Amino acid sequence: MKEHRRFVSYLKPHSAVLVCAMFCMFITSILDVFSLSMIIPVANNILGGKETIISASMPDVLQKFLSGLNSLPRITLLNYIAVSMIIIFFLKQLFTFCQTYLVLNMGQRVVRDFRIKIYHKLLDLSLDFFAKKQAGKLISQITYDTGIIQGALVETLFDLVL
Repeated sequence: MKEHRRFVSYLKPHSAVLVCAMFCMFITSILDVFSLSMIIPVANNILGGKETIISASMPDVLQKFLSGLNSLPRITLLNYIAVSMIIIFFLKQLFTFCQTYLVLNMGQRVVRDFRIKIYHKLLDLSLDFFAKKQAGKLISQITYDTGIIQGALVETLFDLVL
């Protein structure tokens, strides 16, 4: 649990980036719902030639929207749905890209903070420490360890955000 708190303390300065990544994830999820909801008018109105059933328990906005869809000619509805699908696909990919970029950027920032902290710690060590340790081995170990931390951090952030 102590390690968990310590890990979260490194994320706190970058919480705004994490919030933006979560916002992009939220928008992507909403666009997923819209792209799936396009199947109903295609199946009912265009392929089946039937009107979409409007329930009295639906909100007024949804009832008006569905009655507008039902009143359109089939070819016009098909054109609207095709253009809507292209726009939704483009927006979804844009927000997915932004989400991925922000998570990777945050991972890089946290690793940068780790490296700065390690660098300052190394500067505080005595010369006797460096006389006993091989410089190449020390640099290799620091580089490897921060790389492992970066991989684990980015993977964890993707799991958290996704």
